[in-house]
Amino acid sequence: MPFSNGSATALGVKAHVLYSQLLKADEYWALLGLKSTTEIAAFLKQTAGYKDKFETLVPANVHRIDLENALRSSVLAEAESFLFYLLGVWRDFFLDWLSWYEAEQLKSIFRWIHSKRLDRDEMRRRLYHIPSSKLPYEALLNCRDYREVLEALVNTQYHAVLREPVRRLVNGEKSLFALEFAIDNLVETKLYSDINKLPAHEREILSAAPATDAITSVPNSKGSTAPGSKKPRSSVMDVINHGINVPSIQSTITMPKPPRGIMRSSSLRPVPG
Repeated sequence: MPFSNGSATALGVKAHVLYSQLLKADEYWALLGLKSTTEIAAFLKQTAGYKDKFETLVPANVHRIDLENALRSSVLAEAESFLFYLLGVWRDFFLDWLSWYEAEQLKSIFRWIHSKRLDRDEMRRRLYHIPSSKLPYEALLNCRDYREVLEALVNTQYHAVLREPVRRLVNGEKSLFALEFAIDNLVETKLYSDINKLPAHEREILSAAPATDAITSVPNSKGSTAPGSKKPRSSVMDVINHGINVPSIQSTITMPKPPRGIMRSSSLRPVPG
């Protein structure tokens, strides 16, 4: 069994509490009318779902990176609290889902090594806590080239699959495509294997989850993107930075639907930072 009867009850209560704290449609429309990161941070500090998590955030001084990391960290912190209750394949699935976030951070570190556009402190600022992550972040941030990054990963799941892509980069290959593909393939293969081990009715719950972007996505309120919609799914931060038209986003949102399971509220894959 994935969890005991007592754990199942506790999970259900916790899931319903978290669901009640999701941003409502009117709060999203209010967010879409704001003009700056400062205004968004101040607004979120007043909402039920974020007021405690953003307690130390100072809106007047907040940068977009700080706010996005705070959003991601708040969601992942809630995810971490579920691990206590999960056993067996559901725990494996949940941990491998969290690995997607870890993989995105590892790719960001390789891109940093590739471009050298940021200093070490700025790169550290762009990282955020991921539950159960095994990456040696400080060692990675002290690396100067691809070979050193690979050596720092020797005790992680990524070392074996990255040896060949790193060898090619050391020998002069310019693109990170093969390396990033290897990271994604590792994580997705493990997650696919976990899903196939779930009972059929639980796989159906996952397949019914709406195809919405995670964390900073507008459709992540108590609603979902219309099935089959070809319209772009934009975040509140994108609206501020790129001037996306609010009515065009409104047309991608459907009416709220009740959750069918604890994994229903967002898509599985994280939005890259």
